[in-house]
Amino acid sequence: MKNVMIVPALAVALLFGGGCSLWPWGASDDPSGDVPQVQPQEERVEAPQPESKPASRAKQAKTSRKEQAAAAKKAKGKAAPAESMEVVQQKLDAVGRKLVRDAAANVTPSIKNKNVVKSKDGYVAKYVAVDTNSLVTEVRPSTSPGSQYIGCIKYVENIYECRGKTRSEALKAPCSVVKSRRMNELIRYEGKWTY
Repeated sequence: MKNVMIVPALAVALLFGGGCSLWPWGASDDPSGDVPQVQPQEERVEAPQPESKPASRAKQAKTSRKEQAAAAKKAKGKAAPAESMEVVQQKLDAVGRKLVRDAAANVTPSIKNKNVVKSKDGYVAKYVAVDTNSLVTEVRPSTSPGSQYIGCIKYVENIYECRGKTRSEALKAPCSVVKSRRMNELIRYEGKWTY
């Protein structure tokens, strides 16, 4: 039994007193010898700043709109890369074809809805038709600020008359051109043609 008591006592003595130690300062009895001393540092505490009141939503929205407008103005102010006159002319041709098609579809009185009036010798049915084959376009440099080019879209409107003794005869009778008008539409170019 004597041997059993010696082993734990020896283990405790070695652990705390000598050779091999579990303590970070090694075998020394004075733990302060090898451990660097930490100097206390002053803590700085800043005074609390007064909280600012949040801006009203209307003011924030107004500011946001101003910022958006400024950004749009800045982007618009940047010069767009110059397009060749050939490209601008092709764009004008396409816009001209669309404009003439729209004019032909929306002109009044039209062939489907003739205007019939009484004349000395019977009735006359009149209508206007756009000659889509008469389209001519022309690009000119602009002298006004804000647009690069001016486009001229030229086409012909023909006025037809159909004659008959009665209203129904005039509506069914063959028609002929009695007058032609040369139309000239001017549009401007600002990166695209607008009218």
